[in-house]
Amino acid sequence: MNNLYTLNIDTYLEIYELAIKNGKVAGQNMQEEFNTIMKQKQDKFKYLGTIEQDKEMLKGNLRENGIYKILDLTKKD
Repeated sequence: MNNLYTLNIDTYLEIYELAIKNGKVAGQNMQEEFNTIMKQKQDKFKYLGTIEQDKEMLKGNLRENGIYKILDLTKKD
């Protein structure tokens, strides 16, 4: 099960910086850092729910239904 939250860019960068500080490199899972930051800020972000789809399936379904325009930023080596 995957939990969905709304998130702003400043919080994402905070998660990213914590992951770097913990020795993570590009491509590694930042779930632990995400959970840490979200516990600290849980009252500031809206919990949207739980879903069984992974990120790619969710983005594809949202695009197909025309509900949202999805911005997908990926780093290419």
